[in-house]
Amino acid sequence: MSEAWKAFKKQENGVRVICLLCNKSYSNPGSNTTNLWNHLKGKHKSKYIELDRIRRGVTSSNDFDDANEDNDLTTTPSFSNSDSSNSFSCFTQQSTSSSNIIQETSCLKQIKMSQFTINKATKIKMDNALAYFIATSMMPYSLVEKEGFQTFVRALNPSYKLPSRKTLTESRIPELYSETRTNVGNIIKNVDFLSLTTDCWTSTSNQPFIALTCHFINSSSGLSSACLGCVELSEDHTGDNIADILHMLLLDYEISEWKICSMTTDHGANMIKAVKNMNIPHVDCYGHSLNIAVSRILKMEEVMNVVHKVKNIYNIFAHSWKSVREMGKIQEKFGLPQKKFPSFSKTRWWSILELINTIIEQELGLTSFLRGYKNANTGNYR
Repeated sequence: MSEAWKAFKKQENGVRVICLLCNKSYSNPGSNTTNLWNHLKGKHKSKYIELDRIRRGVTSSNDFDDANEDNDLTTTPSFSNSDSSNSFSCFTQQSTSSSNIIQETSCLKQIKMSQFTINKATKIKMDNALAYFIATSMMPYSLVEKEGFQTFVRALNPSYKLPSRKTLTESRIPELYSETRTNVGNIIKNVDFLSLTTDCWTSTSNQPFIALTCHFINSSSGLSSACLGCVELSEDHTGDNIADILHMLLLDYEISEWKICSMTTDHGANMIKAVKNMNIPHVDCYGHSLNIAVSRILKMEEVMNVVHKVKNIYNIFAHSWKSVREMGKIQEKFGLPQKKFPSFSKTRWWSILELINTIIEQELGLTSFLRGYKNANTGNYR
């Protein structure tokens, strides 16, 4: 039985029906309810929404598509669980008088308007959350100009207007940095002793930078770290210039020299000189020392020949997708793991070790592949 009959009842003659809300009579000799729904939609909006939701089996107040078709509001509000229960209670009020119907409609409109309102404080809070996401996830500022991201944000909240790229660059991100810098400064003031690590690096756009990080025991007796700065190293990378920049970063946080236990760097002569100029105990980076030691082993004549062959094998698959395809077929034929040969870096000894292990694991498949490889006789692979 149609849900519309909850608002209508048949007269005794069975030819006409009467609306329980306004007592209006309609001709309805059969069981068709189209005119009944049209009456509810045009005269009793709240009751129409209530019954239509029951008809469609909707149990949460996530959309009002049908209601919005005839209302001035052109966007769709969203409710939290608590708002949903409150709003639904407004829709399900059983009323038979005009005053109650007006109250229901007012309640509906009030809920909608409250969901669309975003005040200035809320806007700033949402902007700051976006700035935090961009900063911590290392996203480009141009993200806010991407059509897909704008569509996603509109779906979350149609009333929220994304900040411009200029606003992020000149306002939100600097404010976030300033707040974070203040928090870090307050933490370091309460630290008794700390150690430092620093290193230089070059960005993908070929810009040199230097970063300084401090390490300390926090109030919970756990090891904590904080980046004190990452600045562009525009001057020559001499020990004196590096020492001056590191000094400025320490002065910015008002870190006393007696608090600093040591500074860890790589074996670069300029880094060692910079630490010496600052009169801070120097500690060699263990990872860098280990990398140097292993790199020297890999350059031994007995080992170097093997490494050269391994690199030649890697180059086959790094420059030919057909070779990768054929190797995949051979791996499947011999029941070998479907692995690709990992890339390697001369500054990371473990990367060449991982490549060697993969080649040993794929020895059976590689042997079969090299037998049919057209350039097998021109390269040193065995």
